[in-house]
Amino acid sequence: MSSNEKQIMSGAEIFVRSLEAEGVDTIFGYIGAKVIDIYDKLYDSKIRHIMPHHEQGGVHGSGIIN
Repeated sequence: MSSNEKQIMSGAEIFVRSLEAEGVDTIFGYIGAKVIDIYDKLYDSKIRHIMPHHEQGGVHGSGIIN
């Protein structure tokens, strides 16, 4: 790629790179059709994903992780 060409990134890639830049190492969430692109990018990331079995459990679990 020459210096005049710009790399086009998807919203999912921007999102995951932003999390990495902020030092995020763990996220909680539900996999679904609307966010599948994010999970595709997370696969290649060092960010750990935790999928709770219940939304309230995820909220409580996220309070434990530092």
